[in-house]
Amino acid sequence: MAGLGDLWDLILASLEATLFTVYLFTFRATRSFLQWASPPRTSATHRTVLLVGDGLAEGVGDTLAVGGLAARINTLFAAAVREARMPHTTLPLKLNWSASSAGRLHASSADWLPPPSTALGLSPAGGGGAGSVGVAGSPWPSPPVATKNLFASTFLSGRHATPDIVIILLGGVDARVATAGLDADVDTSADAAFVAAAAITAANILTLARYCSANGSAVCIGTVPAFAGVTTPAATAYAREVNRLLRAGVADAMAGKYSGDAAAAAGRVSVGGADGGVGDILLAPDVAQIAARGADVVAYGGGAATLNSAGYRPLARLCMDGLVGAAKKVEWRHWRAALGNRS
Repeated sequence: MAGLGDLWDLILASLEATLFTVYLFTFRATRSFLQWASPPRTSATHRTVLLVGDGLAEGVGDTLAVGGLAARINTLFAAAVREARMPHTTLPLKLNWSASSAGRLHASSADWLPPPSTALGLSPAGGGGAGSVGVAGSPWPSPPVATKNLFASTFLSGRHATPDIVIILLGGVDARVATAGLDADVDTSADAAFVAAAAITAANILTLARYCSANGSAVCIGTVPAFAGVTTPAATAYAREVNRLLRAGVADAMAGKYSGDAAAAAGRVSVGGADGGVGDILLAPDVAQIAARGADVVAYGGGAATLNSAGYRPLARLCMDGLVGAAKKVEWRHWRAALGNRS
């Protein structure tokens, strides 16, 4: 009977994997068709938000009818435009905004690292890049090394060269890979390799954020989620440590460590009509608070998971809440420049 039960479990797992493959193909085909049918708008009053990262940024797990996180944010933008046209509105956004996604399922923080020639003098902690952790006697593996060149295909290809706001959703894949095979008894607080591996993930994310900021984009960094019922205790501890380091890094950025003269000294370049300013770096949205609710999670094998539609709904709202402040600054610069040209 035990053998029959194992066979049944194997059949169910294979069926689940097949159904997910069909869903993923259909999801991407539908999204590509919608993007083709609705080409990017270009006008003096149009501003863009770009989601980069892993499956969360891509929107995997959401219903096919909606189309993922970027589509949900666009729905909120459309509602905001309608409200802004009402008399006596207090809505802060007046320009036309749209969001798009360059996220990719299974992408790690290393897959989004700028190459050395474009890194603006900023490099991951330790200078060794992703996967350089190694402490003798430690059970902790290294974070994943780069398997894709998502940074170049996104920012250097001309498709999304200069978004006004970038939302980064990364780190979940790093936590899963770096803690693969570890049990709950590992003393993470006393393990030097655990701290070093988490530091590499945080440094990779902050390097991408500082690149985008130095090119004039405001940046919103989402916290690393630990999905209830899916993420192992070791990966949960890893995500918690990465989030601690991200808070410290964003605090440094808010204090001006990577703005003004410091960013210029690091080799900042202005592209695409940016006004020479350095974009803010914010820690938002707090994906971790949504991912902690197991009912909002869809698992697809191997300990990996994303949100389902019930999770993407509040995540889109959190993204909007996080980017409004940055969007207000973008619009203020637009209206200031427009008034300056008239004078």
